Amino acid sequence: DPVPVETVNVSDANACTAVALREVSGDFTAVGAAIRACGQGVSADVALMLVEDFVERDDGEALFLLGTLYDGDVTDEQIETLIGLTFANDDARAAEYYARALKAGTVKAQQNLQATCGRLSGSSSTLARGAYDDFCG
Repeated sequence: DPVPVETVNVSDANACTAVALREVSGDFTAVGAAIRACGQGVSADVALMLVEDFVERDDGEALFLLGTLYDGDVTDEQIETLIGLTFANDDARAAEYYARALKAGTVKAQQNLQATCGRLSGSSSTLARGAYDDFCG
């Protein structure tokens, strides 16, 4: 049976394994809370695997987090700094994930998408222009 996030005991080293975190019930909001509660007790690889699992399901919160990881102007302190899951800045990818998050119903992605689109609009690279056309138009 799925484990509610409230019962995740982060003082138990086994609670922050991939297996244990996959058993947390609910959507990525619950799993993300459990990952954050684990802090340095969860590896960046395990956190990424869990994010990717929910991205495949078009979970808006997981898509939003992935956009944040690619967004050079926004930082999720717990995920990026404490756990160490971070990517190189890539506004084109950030825009893609923010747009997908918005489409999945995560309204808070709108503000980040607008800011990212503002940066993309000033870029002359083909990739940036393509992302602007695909996700900002």
